[in-house]
Amino acid sequence: MESGEATTDWRLAAGVWPVEGIAYGAPAADAAHVYTLVRPDGRRFQVSEPLYRLAELLEQRLPLATVAVRLSERLGRSLEPSDVASLIERKLVPWGVVAPR
Repeated sequence: MESGEATTDWRLAAGVWPVEGIAYGAPAADAAHVYTLVRPDGRRFQVSEPLYRLAELLEQRLPLATVAVRLSERLGRSLEPSDVASLIERKLVPWGVVAPR
């Protein structure tokens, strides 16, 4: 990336799937959602809801600009494609759960 411009479109890597669930052992009133990305080798990464929602969008193989608009809508705050690209590169790329589209 140069000048803060997002130049790569990303997708969820082959065989990676997002899993949403409820934390076990918590009383029903206090049950917390757990968001996990699971790689084909069984390795699991518990992620925040915003990262999970990002992974869901990447699963759809959308252009980065579209991902930024839809993620902004879901989170209720404005994100630029360069913001989303930075998040992907800092958080998801090191875990091996995304690949260039």
